[in-house]
Amino acid sequence: CNVLMTVNQGTFSLRNEGRPKNCSLTTLLFPASLKIVSMNVGIKTENDDGTEAYNLMKNKREAAAS
Repeated sequence: CNVLMTVNQGTFSLRNEGRPKNCSLTTLLFPASLKIVSMNVGIKTENDDGTEAYNLMKNKREAAAS
């Protein structure tokens, strides 16, 4: 879930696939400016009845469309 930018523009995906881990986007020889167009990051948990649930963080644009 880590991206090393080698160009100053592009579309990059950061996904944790429901696992509790950090994601990062790093640049080397240039300053970066980024815009988040979609975010769906969270961890898979289990409810008291044994069913799967996801604790998700979504961006406001997606949450408003839901």
